[in-house]
Amino acid sequence: MDLLCSPFICHVVGITYQNIEHRLLAEMLGDPLDTQVKVWMNKYGWTENEDGLIFIHSQEESVKPKNIVEKIDFESVSSIMATSQ
Repeated sequence: MDLLCSPFICHVVGITYQNIEHRLLAEMLGDPLDTQVKVWMNKYGWTENEDGLIFIHSQEESVKPKNIVEKIDFESVSSIMATSQ
């Protein structure tokens, strides 16, 4: 796999996963040497536990709530309410 694809793959992994198996990340990166996987992990600040599970980040930290305001006036729904009774 072209190493130019690796930043894109790491970006997608970063927004998709909270944790990923080392083996799966290596496969996604085109099975590079373990040292190359460690380089990408260091670049993105990912950490690996003793079980081979790589912590990407908590998705809760990146959730951006959005307030949805609906503008529906009573006149637009009154006919629907009248027919449902």
